[in-house]
Amino acid sequence: MEEKEIIQNRITNLINLRQTMIQALIILIGGTIGVCFTSNSASKYVLIILGILCGLGIMQKLHNYHIELKGYLYEKQRR
Repeated sequence: MEEKEIIQNRITNLINLRQTMIQALIILIGGTIGVCFTSNSASKYVLIILGILCGLGIMQKLHNYHIELKGYLYEKQRR
């Protein structure tokens, strides 16, 4: 494979991965909000905290993928 094909495949994979992560984040946020409507118990608050932490982790990964993708795209424009 040429370097250009490898970069094109990496860009495609990053775009697909970003879309999948956004969908997972939407489901996680919906589930965390849904837990808020359950009865008060210790597990409710544990699940809310875990949902928030996982959501923050996914957002951080999304940000990293966005930076990497932007690097490939802007480097491609400079060539």
